[in-house]
Amino acid sequence: ETAILLNQIGFDWHCVRYHGVCTDKENLEFKYYQRPSLYVAQKWLREIKNINIIIMSRPHGKKLVYYYVIEIFVDGHYEKRMIVNNLHKTYEGALNDAIRKSIEYILEKENK
Repeated sequence: ETAILLNQIGFDWHCVRYHGVCTDKENLEFKYYQRPSLYVAQKWLREIKNINIIIMSRPHGKKLVYYYVIEIFVDGHYEKRMIVNNLHKTYEGALNDAIRKSIEYILEKENK
C-alpha cells in the first residue's frame, strides 16, 4: 500500500521491485507500481519533496524502541516539524510509518 501511495504523489525513480494490484479479476488485469526500498523512499522524500525523516531511539525496559521526527521545508526554509511518539519495536517499522505519515501530509496539502 505504501508503494501505491508513493506513486500517487509522483514517485518516479527507477526500481527493481514492483507491486502488482489486480484491477480486473475476470480478465486478470493488473496495474503495477514501483516498490522502492524504505531507504530509497526516504531519500526521494528528502530530495524531491523536501521532507526529512529522522528515526530516533530510546530505551524501553531492556530494549530500544523507535519513534520519528518529520521536518518539512518549503523553498529552502523550515516550515514544520512533527515529532511522532508512536513507539515501534523496529527501526524499519518506524521508518515505514514515517514515510506513510509524510505521504498523508503531502496528500492533505495537495487537496487544500
